[in-house]
Amino acid sequence: MKLQQRAWCLDRAVVDVTWTFDPLVARNAAFNVRKLGAVLDEYLVDFYGRMTDGVNAGQGSDRILARWTLDAPLPSAPREPGPSRTILDVGEDLSPVVGAMPADASSVSLAVPADIEGLRRDNPRLAAQWRLALRDAILERWGAGWRPTAVGRDGRYLMEAL
Repeated sequence: MKLQQRAWCLDRAVVDVTWTFDPLVARNAAFNVRKLGAVLDEYLVDFYGRMTDGVNAGQGSDRILARWTLDAPLPSAPREPGPSRTILDVGEDLSPVVGAMPADASSVSLAVPADIEGLRRDNPRLAAQWRLALRDAILERWGAGWRPTAVGRDGRYLMEAL
């Protein structure tokens, strides 16, 4: 479907498409970056404001703005996040584990739960903790000029100093 949308847009001279997605939904992050080659341009805190529906109530509405340049080649082999210091990881009890930021690092990784939707359903309080943990970890780097440059199949973000 995305390739048909891409062709439709290119036939009409549309070369950039942007959208937002929830950075905690690992499969969306991976698809957007790995399959489409989207660039993650901006982290948007509570983009939609307070949401009260059954899925999002009490969870915040942070989003990442993705940009897909349609006339660029699709990734032939998605970049895998290589070894880097993990500053946010998933604990055995699914809680966020925040690590120290190494002073000399040029890249770090941030993990998110594999199934945030299930966590929202089963433990909304823990899911909300993830929103804040990811927000704090990613915004600190973003504010220092870093950007997410790759996403692993598991939804692990690689952030690099640019």
